Amino acid sequence: MERTGGPSALIQPGPRALARYRPQARYLLIDEGRYGEAELQPLRNLVAGLFRLENSRSDAEVLEVVRSLREWLAHPRQASLRRAFVVWINRVILKRTPGGPVEGVEDLQAMGTLIEARMQEWEEGWLREGREQGLREGEAQLLQRLLERRFGELPDWAKERLTEASPTQLERWADRLLDIDSLDSLFQEE
Repeated sequence: MERTGGPSALIQPGPRALARYRPQARYLLIDEGRYGEAELQPLRNLVAGLFRLENSRSDAEVLEVVRSLREWLAHPRQASLRRAFVVWINRVILKRTPGGPVEGVEDLQAMGTLIEARMQEWEEGWLREGREQGLREGEAQLLQRLLERRFGELPDWAKERLTEASPTQLERWADRLLDIDSLDSLFQEE
């Protein structure tokens, strides 16, 4: 935290007769970006929790803070504060994630469960996408090897076509491989 001068330091001085009308308010600047996870993590308070949420870079970090908040705000008298954190997390944190905010989440327990479920879905989606991408690349490489074995070194345009092809195109070309007599005839549209 850093104390600074008031907004008058930001205002161009005017005529002396108007000096009494210049703002004289003071403020306290709290720069949450200045605090790192190492400083905030051991602190057991809501401001540190809020800063950690704001500065979070992964879903796992958000989930860790939600679990801490659940523990810190367990007392029944803190129900409105728990609700405020749930609304804030939904509107600020989940807004920037795939799937966005969710209606009907009322407490930190449900919020933690939701975040865990989303993390699992995202991980499964990434794995699925990675497998599909790997299979497509493997099919393209195998087809390229077979074509090179049959027709010799492939020109760049043919390699590019193989790289950009969809799985359906690769499968169709592989089926036609034994029936063609030239590389050009393989890539002719049907």
